[in-house]
Amino acid sequence: MQNTDVYFYTDRNITSAAYYYRIKAISISGQVQLSEIVQLIATNIDFLIFPNPVVKGKLNISVPHNNENWELIISNTLFQNVFREKLFSTGRNISIQLPDLPQGQYQLHIKGKKSSHLSFLIL
Repeated sequence: MQNTDVYFYTDRNITSAAYYYRIKAISISGQVQLSEIVQLIATNIDFLIFPNPVVKGKLNISVPHNNENWELIISNTLFQNVFREKLFSTGRNISIQLPDLPQGQYQLHIKGKKSSHLSFLIL
């Protein structure tokens, strides 16, 4: 009978649809074993917001529909809108440079004709 180990990992930095993973196991004696490389395809991607926390004010958004008008609204913790911009996506990825806002937690709302998304954003 063969021993089977089960491993779990949540990748919170997904930025595309295909990913490749492998497990590196190091025994107590220091022996290294590598698993086979496994390809995972992310399906049914709705919205991806990255990086979060935002780095140098650059925000990337993957949207579920291309060729669509979007409205991006950022609100502070008092629900005051501090940034609003209308965007048009020719593809599924949008990159924008945010204004210089104080560090903290914000609410991000992306609205389109077919779908919308609400999440938290850290600057």
